[in-house]
Amino acid sequence: MATPLQVKQYLAAWFQMGKGVVAPRLPGGRLFTNRVMAPDLDHNLTYSPEFEQCWAQINLAPGTPGYLGDSYLEGTAQTIQELLSNDWDIDDCARCGMQVSMKVTGFSDSTCPCSDMPGLPNDTTIQPAEPRSNRVMLGQIHDRLSRLSRE
Repeated sequence: MATPLQVKQYLAAWFQMGKGVVAPRLPGGRLFTNRVMAPDLDHNLTYSPEFEQCWAQINLAPGTPGYLGDSYLEGTAQTIQELLSNDWDIDDCARCGMQVSMKVTGFSDSTCPCSDMPGLPNDTTIQPAEPRSNRVMLGQIHDRLSRLSRE
């Protein structure tokens, strides 16, 4: 089962690749922001307020006003609510390495959202960013340097 955090990370990665969420219940029928990641006050990389607003709309509980239960990532057929069920998981695409939804049991005709993107896979482009803590990253670098200096 894909957790809400995994689905959020999946959507964030594909938003960075230009894919949006088709939301038939919304005027315009699409949720998207170009600004997915932003530094916080400590210069850690976090989700932008614009992406958090999109995620809040997508992640509303059934029965809540504004619920977008029939929304789905462009290039896919599974709704966000299906991805949050026990029937689906998020894994890496064998073709492009990006995250893709996969049915846990049984057969699925799901394809990777990259299937309609010319030029993918492309190992020479920068992969989408994920949230990160500079303190944690610097700690890991410090640990590696400490190990190397002891060798």
